[in-house]
Amino acid sequence: SAFSLTPVGDLWSYDGNAWSEVTQLGTPPSLRLFVGYLYDPVRNRLVVHGGNVDFVSASLADLYAFDITSSTWALLHDGTGTAPSGRFSAMMQYDATNDRYLLFGGHADQGYENDVWAFDPNQGTWTQARDGDNFTGRPLGCLNNSAEIPADYVDQDLSAPQPRGGGVFAVTGANEVCLFGGETDCSDHTDDVWRLDLGASTWTEVYGARTGESCLRRNEACSCLCL
Repeated sequence: SAFSLTPVGDLWSYDGNAWSEVTQLGTPPSLRLFVGYLYDPVRNRLVVHGGNVDFVSASLADLYAFDITSSTWALLHDGTGTAPSGRFSAMMQYDATNDRYLLFGGHADQGYENDVWAFDPNQGTWTQARDGDNFTGRPLGCLNNSAEIPADYVDQDLSAPQPRGGGVFAVTGANEVCLFGGETDCSDHTDDVWRLDLGASTWTEVYGARTGESCLRRNEACSCLCL
């Protein structure tokens, strides 16, 4: 059920007619849920990032690749040093123009993120491509509700989309990605569309959200972040 999730580590392929389990060699990632993932067509490999085990433990920040030709897992980055924070439900895409892996958002241990990171598979290094909201360290609690998010929980970057996870993130041109929807701290869904110019690090809102944004982003005066 949605309240009792068990991570598993099997891997399957579908050939258009039938499913078959894939043999896994090397050292696979530890069992986890809600990983970020992409397909690298140049190296013919599946890449997975982060995830969470039980939503009590800290989220993971490591990056693994499964070589489809050799059926072998390899660790690309252990998540320490300069790297995205541990998170689950991040969105990832392969950027063919620049031969790199792009990652947006996801749910960190403090809440949803809206930063953008780029991984160089040749150098094995992460670079932050665009910053976003920053957590202030303020604890949860607002309007006598210990779980409600206070308005000053984050310093909000209003030129960036609402932090989120699980949306649609796609490369739509040279140095351009688009973002649609996802789940935010203010709603289980949102429906906006944004475009990011990676060269200029500039977000442009294409279609405004009808739900899921913070009070400040929707120009409303509220006591908490979302209400």
